[in-house]
Amino acid sequence: MLWWLFSGWLCAAAQDVQQGETLAALSGCGSCHTAPEGEPFAGGHAIQTSFGTFYGTNLSQSVTHGVGDWTYKDFERAMRRGRSPQGGPYFPAFPYPSFTQLTDADLRDLWAYLQTLPAVERPNQPHELHGLTGNRFLVRFWKLMYFNSGAYRDDKHQDDAWNRGAYRVNGPAHCGECHTPRNGLGAMKRGQWMAGGDLPPEKGPNLTPTGLVGWSESELASYLEDGQDPEGDYAGSGMGRVIREGTSQISAEDRAAIATYIAGLPARGDASEEKPPEAGEGKESWEDW
Repeated sequence: MLWWLFSGWLCAAAQDVQQGETLAALSGCGSCHTAPEGEPFAGGHAIQTSFGTFYGTNLSQSVTHGVGDWTYKDFERAMRRGRSPQGGPYFPAFPYPSFTQLTDADLRDLWAYLQTLPAVERPNQPHELHGLTGNRFLVRFWKLMYFNSGAYRDDKHQDDAWNRGAYRVNGPAHCGECHTPRNGLGAMKRGQWMAGGDLPPEKGPNLTPTGLVGWSESELASYLEDGQDPEGDYAGSGMGRVIREGTSQISAEDRAAIATYIAGLPARGDASEEKPPEAGEGKESWEDW
């Protein structure tokens, strides 16, 4: 009897870690937190922006340089609120404006997976930012203007497949971060949601019907699996990695749901008043700064 209970617990724990690994792949954790030819998740990947260069941090179980001394609450605060264990704000180059939408269950599974990573004693590389851009205190004001915290909430006017896709696109996959243009302060232009990104080095194309003219839902779902578009070409380096390490690893049902959501986006070629689904809880309180 005790062995049955223990073996059941092991199976449940293994499933959580497996789901967390899939979420990490879909979320691009490895690509942003692994330096070229570096140890996986040990940090050092450079993210070039108009504000300077950000470097992905060490996510290994190193106590000195990684997250080895973090609690789950620390991790939840980082993902949901964009705050460090010490309470300071993270720069939104870490896409917590999207990750805040992860469900509690997915956050716990992702955390369970990160705890299986071996410790790598690689120091974090300081960001190289321009002028006042590097002032973390100013990020508090940015968050007040542009950041809504809270898990994704289903749109009751849409069906289960649409909501399933919307959650994955807007939350873990954070597609809008690369496929939405930004204003002068680096915030996504919500009125031009998915109308094409403008960040170097690879600008995300328009994912609304304006940019995906002629694509069917089945062709889009297939592209997310093997990277081949309807004309026979294959995804380039950035999107190719997203597909290889992310969307090809999720279930066919998830890819179909993502295709359903993207196919249902309103066509956008310029500014629009329409907005994407917002996170659930709204603005942070003053104490959450």
